[in-house]
Amino acid sequence: MRRHSNGFLIYPAIFFVAALCLADELDERRRQLDSIREELESKRAQYDSLGQRERTEAERLQDVEQQVALSGQLLLKLGKEATRMQQNIKSQRLKLEITALRRDQRQEILKRRLVHVYKAGQLPGWLELASSESPTATLVALRNMKAIIGYDRMLIESFGLLSNELKAGLVKYQNDVSQLSKLRNEQQNELTRREKTLKTRKNLVNKLKRDKKEIAKSISKLEGDARQIAEILETLEQEREQALVDSTLPGLARKRGDLVWPTRGKIIRGFGSVKDKRGIVLSNPGVDIQAGIGADVLAAASGAVAYVSWLRGYGQFVIIDHGQGYYTLYAHLSDVLVEPGERVSAGELIALAGDSGSLEGPKLHFEIRHKKEQLDPTEWLR
Repeated sequence: MRRHSNGFLIYPAIFFVAALCLADELDERRRQLDSIREELESKRAQYDSLGQRERTEAERLQDVEQQVALSGQLLLKLGKEATRMQQNIKSQRLKLEITALRRDQRQEILKRRLVHVYKAGQLPGWLELASSESPTATLVALRNMKAIIGYDRMLIESFGLLSNELKAGLVKYQNDVSQLSKLRNEQQNELTRREKTLKTRKNLVNKLKRDKKEIAKSISKLEGDARQIAEILETLEQEREQALVDSTLPGLARKRGDLVWPTRGKIIRGFGSVKDKRGIVLSNPGVDIQAGIGADVLAAASGAVAYVSWLRGYGQFVIIDHGQGYYTLYAHLSDVLVEPGERVSAGELIALAGDSGSLEGPKLHFEIRHKKEQLDPTEWLR
């Protein structure tokens, strides 16, 4: 008996812990959504309040690109949250249908019981017991009566519980449907605002493309931001060493020469010190691959998304942790399709190519790093 009682105590505890974990996950997703909303609105308000004349076109482009990046993150999270909620609503609908069916079955049985009691109610049960000539028959009748009463009580209580469960379920279902509608509206509104921001960005980029000095600044900015990337990677390594992130990833040591090309296209700027058409020597921490706007960007190897952000020289970028201190970076993206913490497989779609942070047109900037060391991607790709 003790084993059974322990089991009954353990299962509710497991469900309780699972419910708490689910609640924590929901709270965390809401916090992330609210954080992005607040940051995006802050950027927009700041952009509007400073006025057009107080900033150079390059500064305005930087502000607009940050808004585009945050807007993309918000739309990604809104889309995933809407999908989760839609699946949850579908599951709830099925559960409500089953609960309603069970309640209706109980109701039908109760109706039949009431009809039976009415038809058999000419002689009360206690008179039947009193008129019985045999004590044994009286005990049997009493036991049968108790069983019938117990069964009827169970039917009534079960019907009541199912009715209450159905009412509570309907309230939650209606609330979730309403919340999904709000998410869809927010998505649509954000898409509209994003389109306007992208038009503003396009106009600014077209103006700046005619300024050779600005193009040179845009290219050289990549060198400066490469140092900031090194700081980001150093922080990620410290977190990995402190076991704050997934430490089971195998690394890339055995993948040399076997990594997936992150996008289709030829290399338009190689690794290391490169002299451009104007004779200016630039240091490239990766390779630049020709890619059209919206071209697929694939994970070069399996790993975990470690970082998603924006830098002036890189535009929107993603860093994937492959373990053992190996990282790949994908920059100048138009849209990011993954979030930090997600596991990705080699060849999996993670983003779309673009020209964020670039005045040279759309391309993909791709880097491979081992801790602080910059590696030549051409020696690692297939």
